[in-house]
Amino acid sequence: MLATVVADYPQENSRGKMLALVGFLNGLGVILVIALLGNLPDILVNAGHSAITAGQYTHGVAVIGCLVTALVLGFGLKKGTPVHREERLGAMELFRSGLREGKNPRIALAYASAFVSRGDLVILGTFAILWGKTFAIGQGLEPAEALAKGTLVFVMAQASALVWIPFLGFFLDRVNRVTGLVICMTLASAGYLGTMLIDDPTAASAIPIFILLGIGQISAFLGSATLIGQEAPKSKRGSVVGVFNSCGAIGILIASGIGGRLFDSVGPSAPFILVGIFNAIVLLAAIAVRILSPGAQQLSIQ
Repeated sequence: MLATVVADYPQENSRGKMLALVGFLNGLGVILVIALLGNLPDILVNAGHSAITAGQYTHGVAVIGCLVTALVLGFGLKKGTPVHREERLGAMELFRSGLREGKNPRIALAYASAFVSRGDLVILGTFAILWGKTFAIGQGLEPAEALAKGTLVFVMAQASALVWIPFLGFFLDRVNRVTGLVICMTLASAGYLGTMLIDDPTAASAIPIFILLGIGQISAFLGSATLIGQEAPKSKRGSVVGVFNSCGAIGILIASGIGGRLFDSVGPSAPFILVGIFNAIVLLAAIAVRILSPGAQQLSIQ
């Protein structure tokens, strides 16, 4: 729903900046959840509550946050749909039309980029923390301290993404959307493939690669969202964004499933390298689309 709403709301000349703002707040929320909500069970247990009660209270706080957000959306969002009732298609036709719109090479490219960019997110969020934690345990640290080390790796990458987002938003509004995706996928490929150079994820020498990793991950995510927002037809936007998100869900399943097995059988950097290869493949596809079907060459900036 978030992807559908942010596809509908912005004007085309400021789409990149609005998506950047949404991405910034989304990333900030992830960090706050890890830093605050993630530590709440331990705080409650130390205060004398049982582990089960602490878990229930933590979920209760999350529910309250969701309800408050729902109230803000209910009162704040404009009612209705972006098309008139007589223009709406049936549900099955909308679903089929979302698939048919993939004949547009830029929409097909956006679908492919969703597949890899959502996989990027789960690899970074899951395996960066796990990599740091398992390495720290191997160095003799206690599990709690090791988890803190692993979380620091993820927070470092996420913080670099937050710093990068404002620059990315202005950039995406000043270039052809496919060109923007080419640059975004280049950064993502470099960041994920760069992990093959890391032996110790907690070492100072790994910091530049994790910074590039965070920048690349958010770039791929916003670059693909900006492209699909521009290309999705108004009357079929929900169905096109739905297929876009479905491709992302498939990417998450494949990245987490195969990535977990590679983490155990090959090494902790293997899931990152796998997704880096996926990003590189989409990068080549983006270059081909940029040459053969670039779409709008330049957007006016106000």
